[in-house]
Amino acid sequence: MFTILGKIDNICITYNKNLYMKHLNYHHLYYFYLVAKEGSVSKAGLKLRLSQPTISAQIKLFEETIGYSLFKKSGRGLTLNNIGEKVFLKAEKIFSTGRELLSEVENLTTHPNHRLSLGVPDSMSKLLVANFLSSFLKQSSQNTIYYREGMMDVLLNLLLEGKIDAILTDSLPQNNVKIKIYKHFLGKSEIALYGSISKKLKSNEPLRIILPVETSGIRDGISKWLDENKQRLFCVAELEEIALAKKLAMMGHGAMFEVTAVSEEMLKYYKLKILEVLDVFQSYYVITLDKKVRNEHLQNFIKMANLHFTQGLA
Repeated sequence: MFTILGKIDNICITYNKNLYMKHLNYHHLYYFYLVAKEGSVSKAGLKLRLSQPTISAQIKLFEETIGYSLFKKSGRGLTLNNIGEKVFLKAEKIFSTGRELLSEVENLTTHPNHRLSLGVPDSMSKLLVANFLSSFLKQSSQNTIYYREGMMDVLLNLLLEGKIDAILTDSLPQNNVKIKIYKHFLGKSEIALYGSISKKLKSNEPLRIILPVETSGIRDGISKWLDENKQRLFCVAELEEIALAKKLAMMGHGAMFEVTAVSEEMLKYYKLKILEVLDVFQSYYVITLDKKVRNEHLQNFIKMANLHFTQGLA
């Protein structure tokens, strides 16, 4: 376990092999990765423009560094053994991260300091999101937006990995989220019931409604109103996709729920008018990993969103 390096004044100088720090050579790792991917040293050599003996020698050094053999013979080629499979998966993640790094740096140099990356839950009102994004783009001709849509757990992972700057949302994550996050309040808007301007409601019939699913942010504010009015309601559909709800409401199949902040767009694009304001509010937030927002363009985005609600611009 101990090796004598030499003597000074009859004092032995030794080192412990188990404590000696190993350094990973990423060139060796890449040669291993490519051989494993191609299935042979010769094919990897063609891509690397290196001779087979050179690659074989480098892989041998790599195996000596980590202390394990990684390949086994398979006909004329090579296949990975159990340890080799595990090392290959790790190598794949390392080089994938490297490619992402190059891509992100390229974006930063192409659009320096003007790129805002946002994640948005797929159930959130896209009319309101479009208003926010439009205002951000109008702030500067150099502004660009990277937009990701998905479930909250997916968006939180993207936030944690640094792939988005913030999450724009109408619903907060559950309390069992294991990462530390901070919410920044943007504003709130009343929820209303919208119906087709060409469809007249009959007072003696139950009101046909199209509901958002229970997991959507806007549904929480609707629940109390539903309990108070269930006797005069008939649910014709319960939908996750709010754009589909707008289409069905426009065709006269029922009334739907949306915030009053987009009432002008609802009338202009879908021919839907407010039938009743529910006197309940929907709140909106930006979620970040930092308590204090340091990203200048995210700061501007939050200020702009605040103005949308306080000045009725949304």
